[in-house]
Amino acid sequence: RQTPWFHGLLSVSSSLGALSWSWQDKPPDGVTKAMTGILLKAPQELFVTNVGSHMWAMNRPDSDVDTFTVYQAPSVGLLLGRRVDASAHIKNGETDDAQHEVGEVVRQLVKGNVNFLWGVFSPIFVRGNEEVWRELQFYATEVLSKQCYHSIHGLALHNYKKYIESYKAVSPKRCGIVARTVRFGVTLLKDEYIQFESVPEELRTPEYVRQCIADLELARAASSLPEEPVPAAVEDLERWLGRLRVRSRGTEIPWSLSGL
Repeated sequence: RQTPWFHGLLSVSSSLGALSWSWQDKPPDGVTKAMTGILLKAPQELFVTNVGSHMWAMNRPDSDVDTFTVYQAPSVGLLLGRRVDASAHIKNGETDDAQHEVGEVVRQLVKGNVNFLWGVFSPIFVRGNEEVWRELQFYATEVLSKQCYHSIHGLALHNYKKYIESYKAVSPKRCGIVARTVRFGVTLLKDEYIQFESVPEELRTPEYVRQCIADLELARAASSLPEEPVPAAVEDLERWLGRLRVRSRGTEIPWSLSGL
């Protein structure tokens, strides 16, 4: 069986810097060097934010550093329908890095996944393309909906039952983690505002966590956010993703994609 020219092998190690493509055959006639130069790109880190306790200003001297990395997979693999690993978690010493392909980030934002809302809206920008980060924040704001309730409530309730209700880890630290998650949801649903607010020491109690969960239910009922993302806003976000995929650091794409 003849191996197609586009057959690529992706080698993955413990960091984005070790992702690389190798190509077995030459491209066919009519595919110029300029085209392949644009398409056959290694995964590109777009931006990195700091999440976890630092994001809430609740970190201690011994706190680990949690980061959220958004990267863009090679365009050729996507155009040819090849599987792209959407997410990976890398532990390196005191740093825990959650790495996500930008297409997966877009999908999860539409679903209202709170972990992706935190990663995109974190107030701590570490490195990367700040313009892309700000653009994504703008379009992500437009797709906010009550869908976020399910992710926030599910995460909070899971941790409450696993650690607090079971008395497995009823500590101020654990209560603070659950409370800050729910308070984030209350503000988002009630005020339609993204806010990372520290939980005062005196409120890091099981009783306050239970009150926050009750407040979340009320906030959802009173929220003026749409039940699901507005379709036009989702289209705008997806068009932004399409434009991002065909950008190449100032190099013009040798063909146009209609409607992007």
